Amino acid sequence: MATAGGGDADLGGGGAAAVRAARPAVLAAALAATAFAVPVAWAASWPAVVAIDLVVGAVLLVAALVRPALPTAAVLTSAAAGAVLLGHGLLVGLADPIGASTACAVILAVGLGAAVAGRRGDAVRRTVAGCGLAAAVLVVPAGAAIALIGVGAPPWWQARGALAAVALPAVALLALRRSWPELAGYASTGLAVVAVLTGLSPLTVPGAERVTVYAAVAASLVALAAFRARPVGLLPVAGLVLATVATVVALPVVLSALLTPYGPPPAPWSAFRRLACHRTRYRSA
Repeated sequence: MATAGGGDADLGGGGAAAVRAARPAVLAAALAATAFAVPVAWAASWPAVVAIDLVVGAVLLVAALVRPALPTAAVLTSAAAGAVLLGHGLLVGLADPIGASTACAVILAVGLGAAVAGRRGDAVRRTVAGCGLAAAVLVVPAGAAIALIGVGAPPWWQARGALAAVALPAVALLALRRSWPELAGYASTGLAVVAVLTGLSPLTVPGAERVTVYAAVAASLVALAAFRARPVGLLPVAGLVLATVATVVALPVVLSALLTPYGPPPAPWSAFRRLACHRTRYRSA
């Protein structure tokens, strides 16, 4: 009888421990659900929705990393909820360049903060930190393009600004590889994605921009980021794709520039036939 009572006590203690372990995850999910529900019940304007999403998302994401005693399930739940809220805030912020620029700036700051806070943690926290760093890399060219939209720049200048902004994470990756080697793969993956998107942007952006120039510049930035280091992530694939596109698109132009001024190649023995014809006319005369 005592044994059964002891077993019940152990079972009750284990259940209480499980409830305590699950409580932070439940609280994070409830906070995210509340952030989504409040604007609907309140009939809030889109700036209020953006503000709520960004603030609550940043709090959830940072809280997942700065509390070392937080269980793994709570870390994943809080980080995922924060990422969803930040992404939703960015989507809603696209209603206006100011809102979108604000969302990009917040995501950049939160992503870098997550990388700083979580890179020394366990494997789960390092994964969250790496994803935050990759998100920070992704929003840099997007933020540049959105800022140019806000000042009324034409589409081709938006594409040029996004391409120029890729140089920032490319140069930063050189320093990150030495100081944050555990997160270099995540940053490389983010850089590969933005390099391909900006390098091939003339295919979708109006303005008759040269795909060759964009792809070549993006491939050069990828090569710069991988300078004197073993390529990691998707960088080799991105560099190969961009270099191939630049070469294939430029090849017809190069061949035309080399061959067009000289006309078509002469027929075989054409010079000999003209010489024979001149000799015949000379003898006839």
